[in-house]
Amino acid sequence: MQATSVPDSGRTMWYVPVVLLSLTVLMAGGSVPATRARAEAMPEVFATLTPNQGGATAGFGMDLAADGEYAVIGAAGENAARGAAYVYRFNPDRSVTRLARLQASDGVAADRFGSAVAIDGSTIVVGAYGANADAGAAYVFKRPDAGWSGELTQTAKLTAANSAYLGYSVAVSSGAVVAGDYGHDGARGAVRVYDTPLLGWQDDATPTKTMLASDADPSDQLGRAVAISGDTVVAGAKDNNGRGAAYVFERGVGLFGPWPASQTAKLTTSTGEVGDDVGDSVDVDESTIVVGAPQWGSDGAAFVYSRPAGGWQDATQTARLTVPSDPGSSFAGVAVIVNGSEILVGATGIGQRGGLVKFTEADVGWTTTDESAWQIAPTGNTLDQIGSSVAANDDYVLLGWPSAQLAAGGGGAVLLYGFPNFASAPLRLSFPETQVASTADAKTVTVSNSGSAVLLPSVELTGEAPGDFAIVSDTCTAGAWPAGSCTVSVTFTPTAANGRNAFLQFTDGADASPQRIPLTGTGTPAAEAAPTASPTQDPAPASSMTPTPESGVSPAPESSSDPAPQPGPNADARPAPPKGLKVVPKRKKVKATWRAGARANEYRIAVRGKKPKVVRTATTAALHRTVKSLKPSKRYRVCVRSHNDAGRSKKVCRRTRTKG
Repeated sequence: MQATSVPDSGRTMWYVPVVLLSLTVLMAGGSVPATRARAEAMPEVFATLTPNQGGATAGFGMDLAADGEYAVIGAAGENAARGAAYVYRFNPDRSVTRLARLQASDGVAADRFGSAVAIDGSTIVVGAYGANADAGAAYVFKRPDAGWSGELTQTAKLTAANSAYLGYSVAVSSGAVVAGDYGHDGARGAVRVYDTPLLGWQDDATPTKTMLASDADPSDQLGRAVAISGDTVVAGAKDNNGRGAAYVFERGVGLFGPWPASQTAKLTTSTGEVGDDVGDSVDVDESTIVVGAPQWGSDGAAFVYSRPAGGWQDATQTARLTVPSDPGSSFAGVAVIVNGSEILVGATGIGQRGGLVKFTEADVGWTTTDESAWQIAPTGNTLDQIGSSVAANDDYVLLGWPSAQLAAGGGGAVLLYGFPNFASAPLRLSFPETQVASTADAKTVTVSNSGSAVLLPSVELTGEAPGDFAIVSDTCTAGAWPAGSCTVSVTFTPTAANGRNAFLQFTDGADASPQRIPLTGTGTPAAEAAPTASPTQDPAPASSMTPTPESGVSPAPESSSDPAPQPGPNADARPAPPKGLKVVPKRKKVKATWRAGARANEYRIAVRGKKPKVVRTATTAALHRTVKSLKPSKRYRVCVRSHNDAGRSKKVCRRTRTKG
């Protein structure tokens, strides 16, 4: 059936942008200004990707997807809107390689192949909502044995009866492909699910299930956006009741549980007006759903929903994320991504060019979400619409710029942002016992950056006794470039005869900045000249020959022998282990939550084969960290180790298995 509405000419609507002034997180009951949880430098453009063919209207970057080391970029306008999609790989040496160009074997002009893309493991799905005279289709590509390479055509083509603009949105997870069919039945819309056949994707396929809204009305446009995580599908219906909504569909229990005919839950906003476009974009990551509404208020918004204990049917709005400006529109919510404990929101009106804002989940959940301190508004031209599509993995953020005219012939671009990655060796500097006012030999810390952006640290001494240590050389303030390293050398000159402790602190753009390297040493009394014997006077007893301490420093206890070194803070006892450690497995990641214990100021979560993640705290609040890029259906041992200033530690471990 032909839809009653006409789709936009591109993947997203074109909005008039304005200048960004600030970032705020709004709760359901009001607004709270966002605060910065930590100083974090902006990520840097690591590479700018452009098409190699297609001309000025290629629309390269109209939609994006990333999973692990691979990214997929749609170019729906290429070749008279026949369209194409490109596969890229992020290499270990931080280079980026274009691997393959994907096309439909039966493609014709105006198919708009590449208007939507998705990737999960070895499966790529590409939407072509204009195919088959606007009935639409989605195409499945399985990675060949030789890998993604060259010019490739589909493994299977997905269609549906009575469809209209099928493939305007696509998603894939754990062998299930979801395609939005927003023009179905007078634009009431539908969500089509295609489960992987028993013999694998080989030929054309029809839906396993067609899911509809139980309260559908004409022009609701269910399927305008879709997302899937495991057994949960979310679909946007941007014109539902004129305001828009999102619908949640959950697969039944069992190995091959059925998909439902209608929604488990309907997600609406606590406030809003006609034309808000709630559901223009959606994403889901296990227990978190984010719904974009680029026309909400004057600036657009993204709405967050967290899964209640009773299930999605009880879900209500958790937080409203906005980018306020005065006057005008930022159109936040054109694209949304849930990436672990972060939400990335495309806002095509930032800085009159468009860009991206990032929100980070607080320890107590999204109800107190704070700005995490960076906003992307790269150089470009007015009305560039940067941020109309967004993708991310653990190391990169990709930002779509489909109107860019950078390459010969134009045709769009994708900005690839990288992040610095701080690592140090050793993890602490321990100096030998040194006489007061004497200087121990210098010790050196090497800082490495395995990320793709410049680290740019500043270095200082902090803590209990920073004056007892000195930085004698520093190559780090010059930059720590990608895949590079730098060094800082420190000496120890104790001012008192006891334990002396400080930190070598690095403030930079890496996660969990600032990083602190503990410095420890023990001062011993300065050597005294032997007293001259006198026939009329005995020499003073050793106990009376105590050196005079510096002002503000308590004298060492008197003793007939050299005083014992005094421990620094928290050095007299091991830190308490993490309390109440719980490990929640997902398909390709695990999330650990625990409570801080006494005498601990740092925690490290470790999973075999992954670099430990560091959490620093001075509170006893609930803590959490997610370890990503794991393998599905695999057993892992997750350990959280507590540390104190003196290098003592305690750990707690749990075994788990990631979901299949």
